[in-house]
Amino acid sequence: MKNYVWVVLIFILVPGLQSGAQEVVQGVSTAPTEEVKKTTQTSLAIQSAYSFAVINNRFENKGLYKSGINVGLVYRMTNWFAWEGSFTRHIRHDAVSLENIQAWNVDLNGQLSMKIGESDMYFRTIFGIGYVDWKGYYVGPNLNDNYHYYFGKLLNERFFTGNLGWGFSHMFMKQRLEGFGDFRLRIAGDKRVLFSITDTAFMFGLRYSIVTREKDEDGKSVKANRKSSRNKKSRMYKWLKNR
Repeated sequence: MKNYVWVVLIFILVPGLQSGAQEVVQGVSTAPTEEVKKTTQTSLAIQSAYSFAVINNRFENKGLYKSGINVGLVYRMTNWFAWEGSFTRHIRHDAVSLENIQAWNVDLNGQLSMKIGESDMYFRTIFGIGYVDWKGYYVGPNLNDNYHYYFGKLLNERFFTGNLGWGFSHMFMKQRLEGFGDFRLRIAGDKRVLFSITDTAFMFGLRYSIVTREKDEDGKSVKANRKSSRNKKSRMYKWLKNR
């Protein structure tokens, strides 16, 4: 008799629980849930920065930094990688035994960015290649070679470099404006050594994105998806039935 009572209770309670669960689910929302997809942001930005560099320590004093102006373009391919092409013009200056020094360099660098926590600050590593054009006039007393140099002689060097560096950046204005500060090294070789550090430089500047696009995992534009979502029916909510 007891077994019969338990069987009857099971047949009564199980359908009731199932219908109650369905009512709760229906009461939350009648629209299908949408999956959240990761997005990738690509952008083209213009760059302007202040350079504080040794420039060419083969002839100039190590540790004596000079000012310059940097401009360039930055193409961000993904959220974590970007290409930078830039030009730096160093202000005319003098050094020991040299005067009226003029120098410029162009660089093509890749940049790897890593976000710091949940903030808008990034840590960046920099690597690439560059080309340096440097010239100055010898005025004495010496560069340890009085037989080779004479007063008024033009010294001109042009060479390729390998670039390494690291720095920090911070995003503003809804990811359109970026402030950054970097420390960079230029490495090159000559007849005496295979390679050495020819320049150390600090750079502080701003970047502004003139073109920005955002795509999802399928490569579709996020803006297009937002426009198409306007045609979809809005979510409908229902009150739970009283029991």
